[in-house]
Amino acid sequence: LLEASQLTDIAVEVNQLNSRQQRRDELQGMDAQDWLERIKAIGSAIGMYFTNPDLRRYVNTLIPSRKVMRDLFTYLGYGLYTGRK
Repeated sequence: LLEASQLTDIAVEVNQLNSRQQRRDELQGMDAQDWLERIKAIGSAIGMYFTNPDLRRYVNTLIPSRKVMRDLFTYLGYGLYTGRK
């Protein structure tokens, strides 16, 4: 595609996402207010889980897909593609 666009000096860099490192980076950038909001949101979600049977049924349908979501990061990444016009 880049060659068809008549680009020269094409460089390609493909990077795989590391979900653990990304999570650590996200948490490292959080301040006290971020943590407080996250704790409130988790508390609210847990409360709704125990008080709302429809939500509980829905959440329980997601449980088998946890492995799928974790394994998804095996195949996720990003690429940087550059060229000179």
